[in-house]
Amino acid sequence: MEYFQLLPNGEGWRVHTRRTTYWALTQQQLASLVADAGFTDVEWLTPESSGFFQPILLARTQ
Repeated sequence: MEYFQLLPNGEGWRVHTRRTTYWALTQQQLASLVADAGFTDVEWLTPESSGFFQPILLARTQ
């Protein structure tokens, strides 16, 4: 992914570019990684139950 940010610079613009690599994970994959990292009580809240537009991952750690 390449992210371009246009910043005002006097009468013109300055371009700042950032690059990164990312991949999509399923809810099950992410929950498994969180559990493998030592979190417990891993739970997903749906938009219907939380009121937020995306699923929310909840987990506990000590």
